Amino acid sequence: MTGAMKSWMTMVGLAFGALALSPVAQEKLPGLVLIPAGTFEMGDHHGFVDPSHGGDEIPVHTVRLDGFYIGVNDVTTGEYCEFLNSALAQKQITVRDGGVYLSGGPDLLAETRAMSPYSRIGWNGQTFAPLDGKENHPVVCIRWSGAAAYCNWLSARTKLPAVYDTATWDTDFNKSGYRLPTEAEWEYAARGGQQSPYREFPWGDEADAARANWPESKNPFRAGPQPWTTPGGFFDGSLRHRASAGWPATQVSFQTSNGANGFGLHDMSGNVWQFVNDWYERDYYAYSPAENPPGPERGSLMPDGKAYRGVRGGSWYNGENGHGRVSNRNPSYYRGPQDPNHPHYHIGFRVVLPVAAERRPLIRPTPVRRAPGASEDRRTAPAGGRGGRGQGRGDNPPRGQEQRGGRGGSRGEGPRGTGGPAMAEQKLPPSPNAGQTVGLYLSTPRAFSGYTLLAPKHNAITYLIDNQGRIVNQWKSSYEPGQSAYLLPNGHLLRAGMVRVPGGTGGGEGGRIEEFDWDGRLVWAFDYATREYQLHHDIKAMPNGHVLALMVERKSREEAVAAGFDPNQLQEDYLVPDAVVEIEPAPPRGGRIVWEWHVWDHLVRGADPAAHPELVDPRGTGRNIRPFWNHMNSLDYNPALDQIVLSVRGNNEIWIIDHSTTKAEAAGHTGGRSGKGGDLLYRWGNPAAYRRGTASDRQLIQQHDALWIPDGSPGTGHITVFNNGYERGWSSIEEIVPPVDASGRYSLAPGKAYGPEKPIWRYEAANRTDFFSSEISGAHRLPNGNTLVCAGVVGNLFEVTPAGEIVWQYVNPVVRGGILAQGEVPGKDVRGHLFNAVFKVHRYALDYPGLRGRDLTPKGVIELPASQKGKTGLDRANAPPDGGRGGRGRGGLTPSLREKELRWP
Repeated sequence: MTGAMKSWMTMVGLAFGALALSPVAQEKLPGLVLIPAGTFEMGDHHGFVDPSHGGDEIPVHTVRLDGFYIGVNDVTTGEYCEFLNSALAQKQITVRDGGVYLSGGPDLLAETRAMSPYSRIGWNGQTFAPLDGKENHPVVCIRWSGAAAYCNWLSARTKLPAVYDTATWDTDFNKSGYRLPTEAEWEYAARGGQQSPYREFPWGDEADAARANWPESKNPFRAGPQPWTTPGGFFDGSLRHRASAGWPATQVSFQTSNGANGFGLHDMSGNVWQFVNDWYERDYYAYSPAENPPGPERGSLMPDGKAYRGVRGGSWYNGENGHGRVSNRNPSYYRGPQDPNHPHYHIGFRVVLPVAAERRPLIRPTPVRRAPGASEDRRTAPAGGRGGRGQGRGDNPPRGQEQRGGRGGSRGEGPRGTGGPAMAEQKLPPSPNAGQTVGLYLSTPRAFSGYTLLAPKHNAITYLIDNQGRIVNQWKSSYEPGQSAYLLPNGHLLRAGMVRVPGGTGGGEGGRIEEFDWDGRLVWAFDYATREYQLHHDIKAMPNGHVLALMVERKSREEAVAAGFDPNQLQEDYLVPDAVVEIEPAPPRGGRIVWEWHVWDHLVRGADPAAHPELVDPRGTGRNIRPFWNHMNSLDYNPALDQIVLSVRGNNEIWIIDHSTTKAEAAGHTGGRSGKGGDLLYRWGNPAAYRRGTASDRQLIQQHDALWIPDGSPGTGHITVFNNGYERGWSSIEEIVPPVDASGRYSLAPGKAYGPEKPIWRYEAANRTDFFSSEISGAHRLPNGNTLVCAGVVGNLFEVTPAGEIVWQYVNPVVRGGILAQGEVPGKDVRGHLFNAVFKVHRYALDYPGLRGRDLTPKGVIELPASQKGKTGLDRANAPPDGGRGGRGRGGLTPSLREKELRWP
């Protein structure tokens, strides 16, 4: 034991002596450890800034806390069932449709197995009981209100005052009853006294998966049906045996390392997320009180327009090191790819008991405010508002989600989850004129003359603007984009729409295709979205009038393992691999799939991936695999070659497949013009994916928008790609020359990776981090040789010459809820994406067939005049202040959609 730790243990002993004078008796505190009063520096000490967090772990600030007891372990399923049975006997709760509710109230406390297949709480109509032998595992499938109700019950059982008002769920911090820890109390306890220096994990800086139930852990409970929790205190350094532990894996024994911290607390990293008492407010650290901070009185609004309570500690489910850094913050909205409906199978809680709370000065939640230096992009819920179903991670999360990712630097989707380099800020370009923040920044004679099609990501209107940033036409839908929009040669708008599917597929945004005529009348719609399959991201009109579309399809865990996936790499109990479908429209509503290709038909099954570059290795590079495995985000069609190019973000590659096949041939390995059926004809960007390279050979980093340069533009036949550069913090545009002959065959030397070795042309900013869009985005070559770029996350559209000079630039003024006035700045979502985001854009030449004979009279700019600055309620705001309605635009150009109709990606 170090001298510093001995000092801490001495403080613990002194505090125990002081507590003897407290009205709380020692015998009432089983399973709790005293955390002595003290001071610490709260926040991230290691320079880790996740793009999803938006700097919510800084500034580091000094906090002083009074003493409190905290549970050694999370509350278990057995303990929670004891509470439920007691509350049932007192008629305090009822069961409806498998959910446990307060009697006469709307608040869901917990899910039984009848409501969620992931719950370990059984209900036979009379009593509650732990299922699957998990009575000593942390309880899951509960809600924040269910954790608070347990605390009140525990207080009553030990004759202590109730802390929570169940009518409002307000907290009385001056009562010495059981409650959930504040964020400050949780982090102070999780650090275990390590302050010289401050560490990343409860035990130190080593990311040791033998100490915690993280996704990287190889512990034997990570098998069988999810959730893959471990019993409390499992990681204690002992040799565990299957005979006594009862894990589902077949191995006989498992050697753990000790994951307890200096206070003897277990699972403060991994296993399950732990609810804290606080609402999640991303900028709280900028104005948090220095003494016993109780949390904010309101929370930041999440994509569904609601506030959520915070969770800490990470889990078994997702993210590098399970997102288990001690400083990591997370709103309970972010649980997984089905957010906001992702299961709660990885969230639990532990309790605290404050020491002599009645003798403390009056404590009330902190009013939310903007402090100097704090970001101003919060969305705050009304006091007393509830998030989700009783206060709702996700990630991988991605990100969103797109996964998003998840928060905390998810494996394979973001920067390293611990101690990695700071993420570059995603920022608007510098303004060319004082007071200008949106609209046209620059238009020079060297820009290609034409009209740019713009579909703001968080709005249902699609705009066609001229090079002066003026509207020449617009189309209004009832759906936000899902994601692409194109102007057809007949002047119609073809766009993807985003629909919500109950339960979600877990793969991308979309599900609907719409075609509007020039005057805005809907002439065709095709809906294709269920929990088993869904269109997403991109579509492409074909010369024969059909439409190509990306699609995901759901596969079970059993199907995935049978197909060759490593069960230890799977983050969920299902996958949604990608497919491509060709749709024959049947106006006004409907269509028929006449051709399809599925990646599932072209997997390496039991062979050496290096010997089969035409197939896709289900084990990839050995990293964890989230459900949205391939994460395709664009497709393009080459009619001369009858081939399709796909941007496969999840694999950091572009793929080319043969479209000349029949349905049967597309599912096999022979046939079509290439003679290879549906096997990959070409792939580029990440040779490690087919074992013909290493990580250092990777050239694409979570890219988007792979496009052939069309006839009539310099570089015809080459391929351009928007290289997002997620982990590296800067973006680039790559132009490559694929090694293809006139017949569409691609050369590949034995044992080598597909060429080229490097792009023939690249655009990047002189100061690289000035051009960065971590997700979405696109670029395409124009007939004059320039390239039109969409830095999608920040809504920055610009045209560059081959020498890299910007000759046209426009910043999208349309945000979620309305239109900005000149001088106003778009707010950000919780991932750091600006609300003026745009998936990608296209420019059409003045002589484009779809524009011939059309009225192209300019109708004014989109943005509101500077005189309206500060009056829209949208400046630096993450939500309209008027219940979801945006401000009025010129000539009624702003859609008046209620917030509930605005679907979030």
